[in-house]
This record gives sequence, structure tokens and C-alpha cells, in this order.
Amino acid sequence: MARKIRGMLSVTLAAAACAAVGGFGGPWNPLDLGPSGAVAAGVPRATEIIPQADADVERQGELATYAGDELFDYINGGAPQFLEYGFREVATQEFVCDGRTYIFDAYRMRDALAAYGIFSIRRPQGRERLAAFPHSACSSYQCLLAHGPYYIEVAAYESTPQTCNEIEHLAKLAVRNLEESLIITQPTAAPPFTLLPAMQRIGGTERLARGPISLRTALGRSGSGSFGKTVEALQSSLSGAAPQWVMADYHGLEDSTGTITAQTTLIILAKDGIPPADNLLATAADVRPAEEPVEQTENPEGWLVRPQEDPAWFVFVARDHLWLGTSQLPPDRLRTWIELLYKEE
Repeated sequence: MARKIRGMLSVTLAAAACAAVGGFGGPWNPLDLGPSGAVAAGVPRATEIIPQADADVERQGELATYAGDELFDYINGGAPQFLEYGFREVATQEFVCDGRTYIFDAYRMRDALAAYGIFSIRRPQGRERLAAFPHSACSSYQCLLAHGPYYIEVAAYESTPQTCNEIEHLAKLAVRNLEESLIITQPTAAPPFTLLPAMQRIGGTERLARGPISLRTALGRSGSGSFGKTVEALQSSLSGAAPQWVMADYHGLEDSTGTITAQTTLIILAKDGIPPADNLLATAADVRPAEEPVEQTENPEGWLVRPQEDPAWFVFVARDHLWLGTSQLPPDRLRTWIELLYKEE
């Protein structure tokens, strides 16, 4: 029963992301995934990441695995999002900890960057992380984490005060024999995230999208209006390429409850084999709404768009990459920040 509920949750959430894509990029065009079950040297199969039973943990039911396109049999609508990043296989198993049931899903991705990428767009913001796993987000019912080339989801059948501790215990059992060489401790300190300026960035908001579905999810509310249509046109122009959209939130505002709200989202398109940045700028210009007020930027090359109701958005070229985003900053402050970004190395 718990596995069925877990699967339904995954399908519902990911199917919503797929539906939101609409025309984003046209037909789904996955990356070159290679053989579905191919295993890189020294990388354990997903089944080897499933925890072994111990004094506090009991396996329940049979272990199930899904490789390559078989993922559609497990999470259906959520499969294309995983495949964009380079999904290889998933192993899933039910566990019982002191009478409480958990579903443990271990997704083996193409590499550690892919595992972090899928985590970065699926994690809910503002959630606590597990002490032993820096790239994790835990709620009262579920925990998501990236560790090495694995993306792991653990869902509880019911929420109790012990839920997070028991999930962390399961995760520790899963990765205790994983070679340290497979783990990137700070993925956001390595390419392509190093393209993102540090100035006024909100830590923990770095995201990586690898195609139309993950891009729509990563953009969230900022991917609407004329800006969303422009990004859609850019994504469509990359047909056959394997883009890397890196993004983060900036200019955080903290309210009385300690909740931080971002005023700006910055996106950088970075990947070999895509059209030159100047060509992409021209593509964006072709779909820019004529009725919206535009301010040209002298340095860098590009423009600011200021709709009357929606947040302002911008597109420009810097260091041979296309930079774009949305912002609610006052006009003068936004222009100053963009100019500083262009100068920052």
C-alpha cells in the first residue's frame, strides 16, 4: 500500500511539471543516454544502494528495479524529467522501522552532477536538511537527497517525531560503503555553477536544468508571461543540443518569520554545441513583445523589459554566454546590478 501511495505522489507532482511545459521546446528530445543499464566502472548498481536490514530496520516485500524507459512503468509522467538528466535505473524497496513503513527509492543517474541537478529542481525550499547529507531536504513525510551519482527519495507512510531520524538512518545504511571518489561534496563550487556570480546570491538556491521539462520546473513562477515565451523560443532553438541552464535566486528579503523571498532569478545558458550567444540574443529579440517598454543596455549588450504588471526581465550577453532572468528590484538598482555582473569575473 505504501509503495502505491509513493508512486502516486511521484506521478502527480511530476505529471504536473510535464503538463506545465506546454510548448516548451516542442517534442521531448532526451540527451544521449547510452545503454539503459550501462554501469560506469566502480559505480554500484542502484540495487546496491538499497539499505541492508539491521537491528532497527526490516525489509518488507520484494525489491523492484526499473532501467531506462522502464521508468515509465514506475512513475509514468515523471519519467521524462529524470531522463533529461541521464537516468540509468531505480531500485525501490519498502522498509519497516519500529512498526513504521518507508519507501526507499535509489535513482542511479549518469553522474554526480546529474543527481544533484534532479535534486536541485525537485527539492522544496525552506526545508530542513539531514545533518549527514548537505544536499538534502526533509519534510514530515518525505526526504530528497543527492549523494554521488544517486538521487534518493524516502517517503514515510505516516508522519511521526521519529520520521527524519529514521530516514537519515536508512540513508546512512545506503551509502556507507560508497567510494568517496564518487561523491562531489560541493557541486555548486564546480562548473557549470561557477558561472553564477556570488554577489547577493541566496545560498542553496542553485539549480541545473537539462531540457524543457526540468527548465519549466526550475523557473517556477518566474517562467511566465512574455519572459516565459522568450525562454520557450530559446529552448526550441536548441533542438538537438544538450543545454545546461544554471540558475540561482538573488536579492533575498527576510520577513518577520525568517522566510526569505528572492527578488531576482538569474539564468545562464552554458554548454558547448549550442548556437553562439549573439545568435541566441537575436532569437530572443524575434519574440520580444513589441508593446512592452524596452530599455537597451549599453554594456553589456542586451535589454531590459518592464511590463506594467509583471516583474521586469532582462536578456544580455556576457563572457560568451546568454544571461537572462526576472527581477522585482527598482529600475535603477536592477540596471546597476546588471552592469556590475557584466564586470565581475
